[in-house]
Amino acid sequence: MKLTYRMKRNDYKFRGKIMRDMEEIRAVISDMSDTDSVMMITNAFDLPNILRAYVDEMESLYMCTFSIGATGLAAIKEAVSSGVHVLCLLDDLFLHKNYFALGGVEVLGDNVKFKFAKTHAKFVAFSLRGGGCICVTGSANMTKNPRIEVIHISRSRDEFEFLRKVITDVKDIREIRNGKTQDTGGAPEAPGDRKG
Repeated sequence: MKLTYRMKRNDYKFRGKIMRDMEEIRAVISDMSDTDSVMMITNAFDLPNILRAYVDEMESLYMCTFSIGATGLAAIKEAVSSGVHVLCLLDDLFLHKNYFALGGVEVLGDNVKFKFAKTHAKFVAFSLRGGGCICVTGSANMTKNPRIEVIHISRSRDEFEFLRKVITDVKDIREIRNGKTQDTGGAPEAPGDRKG
């Protein structure tokens, strides 16, 4: 399968960078208390590698991204293989179609719940098995990206609950059936858009 090959090729080709990223990420986050946050403007590491740095400790993962690539799918697959519950909100435009064209449904199966809405938000929020949580917001997508990105990292439980609620409360305007997305008739609204 084309996607599985890409995932393995990227993991092999960039294994040194992946390991360095994971070490740097863990060093930054390990020094943070539950009330600390760090904001960076950097191209030092990729968002998927933040997930990989904590995949063995993750309990649940909530993520929102405009674009998802083979590197992001490989990180999600690692999380799923470790028993992590994953809920992902993807943009309803065209970029998520790469995921389906590459065979992402077959690779991840039913282990990841996808929702679709009109979104350009990018974040991951995950709870840890030993307690605590990590939230990453900013401009980075779930791709291998050499661009300069804004990355904000927090260990705030309030921020985690807010981001989790955004994903769980947003109306799903598409669903996956037989590897293809289809309209559900839901309105593309975010939790803050409700009236009344």
